[in-house]
Amino acid sequence: MIIAPSVRFADRLTAREAEVVDLAVLGLKNDEIAENLGIASRTVEVHRLHAMRKLQVEGICQLMWLALTGREAPATWTEAYFREVDTDGEQG
Repeated sequence: MIIAPSVRFADRLTAREAEVVDLAVLGLKNDEIAENLGIASRTVEVHRLHAMRKLQVEGICQLMWLALTGREAPATWTEAYFREVDTDGEQG
């Protein structure tokens, strides 16, 4: 079961930051998120950056990975890859 970031990170993000992350996970761009929430695109960027800082991720890809998996960011992305894919290249 997938849990929305707004629920998973409710203790660490403001309601607005969580909304922005939820909409980003759905694939919306900053200007689309801004339109949906009735705020400026720059405000969306600020909320996203604050969420990234609070969740200790370095980029949008890490933010999406954390939001979708619910797992803390690994020390390196190579570590995350090898934890997910065995030597046969199969998930597991």
